[in-house]
Parts: sequence; structure tokens; C-alpha cells
Amino acid sequence: MGKLLHKLSYWIFRHAQLTIALVMLLLGGISWWNCWVNRRAFFINRA
Repeated sequence: MGKLLHKLSYWIFRHAQLTIALVMLLLGGISWWNCWVNRRAFFINRA
């Protein structure tokens, strides 16, 4: 388990920019999805 964690932290360190980009993309996607779902629920509740 420690070896895997070491490999993962090493990969993140090696590919810091890529990791940050992936995380930001993921967060952006989640927030966009939440916004879309909330908007849909809002319109359904109004009807």
C-alpha cells in the first residue's frame, strides 16, 4: 500500500500541471452538472 502511495505521489509530482488541469476539469464539470440539474429542477418545480 505504501509503495502504491509513493508511486501515486511521485506521478502527481512529475505531472503536476496535468494533475492540476484534470482536477480543475473535474471540479468544473461537477459544478456545471450541479448548475444544470438545479436549473432543471427549478423549471420542473415551477410548472
